[in-house]
Parts: sequence; C-alpha cells; structure tokens
Amino acid sequence: MIFSTVGFLCLLMALSEGAGEGWTSPYIVTLLSIAITSLAALAVNELRHPEPILDLRLFKNFLFALSNIIGAMLAIGLFGAIFLMPILIQNVLGQTAMKSGLITFPAAIASGLMMPISGKIFDKYGARGIVIIGLVITTWTTYIMSGFNLITPFAAITFWMAIRGAGMGLCMMPVTTAGMNTVPPHLVGKASALSNVVRQVSASFGIAIITTILQKREVFHFANLAQSVNMNGNEAYALQTALQNMAIHQGLSYDTAQGVGLGLIAQRVTLLSMVNAIGDCFMVAAGMCLLALILCFWLKDKKKPVGPAASSPVIKAPDAKLA
Repeated sequence: MIFSTVGFLCLLMALSEGAGEGWTSPYIVTLLSIAITSLAALAVNELRHPEPILDLRLFKNFLFALSNIIGAMLAIGLFGAIFLMPILIQNVLGQTAMKSGLITFPAAIASGLMMPISGKIFDKYGARGIVIIGLVITTWTTYIMSGFNLITPFAAITFWMAIRGAGMGLCMMPVTTAGMNTVPPHLVGKASALSNVVRQVSASFGIAIITTILQKREVFHFANLAQSVNMNGNEAYALQTALQNMAIHQGLSYDTAQGVGLGLIAQRVTLLSMVNAIGDCFMVAAGMCLLALILCFWLKDKKKPVGPAASSPVIKAPDAKLA
C-alpha cells in the first residue's frame, strides 16, 4: 500500500508538472526517481505476495495485457483531444467556456449513444471487428482535426468531434470487455482494479506528453513564422500606414502606432504558432490511435452463444431405471 501510494503519487505529480517545471529540473527528476524506485519495489512485492493489491501476474494473460495496452493508447488519444480542444476554442478562437462546452458536448452524446450499440455488436460478432471499425473512425477523425485553423467553422469542429466520439464509443467498451472475458471469475475484481490503474496513469501520461509537445512545437513554429515575416513588404507597409492614420485620428504618436503594429503582428504570429502546435499534437494522438488499431488485429473473437441454446438450460432426459 505504501509503495503504490508513494509511487503513483510521485509519478502523477511528475507527469502533471513536468511541462511547467522542466523535465530535467531537480524537482521532476527527484519525483521520477522516487516513483520508479517505489513502483519497482511494488512490482517485486506484488509478484511475491500471495494476495497482492495489484495482481501483476494477470499480465501473463496475453489478451488481457493486449487489451490494456490498447486501452492505454486510447486513453492517451482521448484525453489528449479533450485537453486540446478547450485550448483551441477558448485561447485561440477567443470563445467563452460555455461556447466551448456546447461545441464539445455532442461528442459526449455520440459516444454515449454508441456504447450500447457496440455492446450488442460485441455479443453477436466479437470484439475485433467492432474495435477495428471504431479505431478507424477515431484515427481518421483525429487526423482530420489536425487541420483545424483560425477559420474553421464551429459547425465543422462539432461535426468531426461528434464522429470521433462515436468511434470512441464503438471501441472503448469492447476492448475492455474482450480482456476481462479471458480472466477467471475469481480474479475479475483484481483485473478490474489493474485495468483502472493502467488507464488512469495512461491518461495522465498522455496529457503530460501532449502538454510538452504543445509547448515545444509552439516555440518551434513561432521561431519559423517570425523569420518569415517581411516587414519591408507591401502588406507590412500598408498595415503601418493604416495604423499611422488611426494614430493621427486618436491623437497618438508615430512611435505608438508603430509599436501597436508590431504588437498586432506578434499576436498574429503567436496565434498561428499555437494553431500549428495543436495540429501537431493531434497528429501525435492520431499516431497513438493508429498503433492501437494495428494491435487490434491480434484480438481474438469470443462470441457469446445466441439463440435458444444460449438462454435455455439443457434438460437431460430422465434415467430409464427411474421409470
């Protein structure tokens, strides 16, 4: 209990604060060192203990381990997009938190509607087909979302997010169920706890990685865009002239007008660099979904029996000696 508490606490703190503090800072390095040491001790103790809290021996089950790997990749892609969309809608497009919620809400509805449908399909045909279809939709729409920019209509953002939510709804539940179905009944509780830990840590790890990539790529794109700005071109001259005229009407000086012009250009470059960085992050999320899609081909279908044989118990004929 102590090893798990200390290990996961330090790991989650390091993942959540690594982007802000710097991954090489003493604070983050210390947290990661404590986390790795504690989790290693936890693994050794759990493998030797007859009644472990997290039964790591369950990962010897290939399908259970595979479903957890796929679920971890889906968690990274899912929570990465959930983290990115409010930044795009509010910080870049300048909308309110209410508008951001209204734009992203249909995706949650689509995901919720598709989950019971995916459950029925899973019962009839197994996990592999429905998971592959859901991940194809999720990967494709995540790649489409990497092209969102400053002029993308809100209706288009809502549409593609809803389609992505439907794809997530098709694949999330069958992946988990496919792994849990291979676990012996007396180990289902331990397997559920282990799966929850894997998903929670993966989600935190995904947000931390997406945050780091976002910051690094924003700096990269800002430097490239700033170098491409031509202050001696016709467009820059026209902007400076317009600002000078506005400054004269407002009673401002020439230096003030020139400073305002440079500030507007810098603001535009900042917005464009943020858009490009968010697009790069969506590409990373799409790559994670693509890896999960490839792994899904190793899932095995275990269909439940359907028809009268599945619902009615088999009644044996009475023994002839009893007649």
